[in-house]
Amino acid sequence: MKLIKDKSGNMIILMLFILMFLFSFSAIIGEIFRVNSIQGHIEYELQRAVNIALEDAMHDTWRQDAYNKLDTDLAQTKFRAYLYNELNLTSGLEKWKDGAKVYTLIFEDINASYDPPKITVKGKAVVKSAFKFLTDEIEIPFEVSSRNGRVD
Repeated sequence: MKLIKDKSGNMIILMLFILMFLFSFSAIIGEIFRVNSIQGHIEYELQRAVNIALEDAMHDTWRQDAYNKLDTDLAQTKFRAYLYNELNLTSGLEKWKDGAKVYTLIFEDINASYDPPKITVKGKAVVKSAFKFLTDEIEIPFEVSSRNGRVD
């Protein structure tokens, strides 16, 4: 009860610190949620891209004999086509929404293997940070491999 009846102003300062802490905490949680959502979206779309590219580039001539071969050049072409056509990425692999850049993909390795047929994509996504005073960009690493329904 002494704090409530305090006339020196200590209670107001304490309340301001509590409010500032709550505001900062909610802003940090919001930024973590935003980055996590972007990471989930990127991994989901890249998983779709490698699986679609794998299905489209499989040689069907030997499928009946259980031989699975992949046209690696066609697979990489189909993968890139999905990124540009379905995800609407620019030639610089940037995703834009409502006039603002959401993220940029940077691929370190795109590996398509002939036998066994598999596509693996490794890289990072660069996202602008909401906290410019701490860091300008956040790098989100990813590594996605195709799942072949015919073999796996």
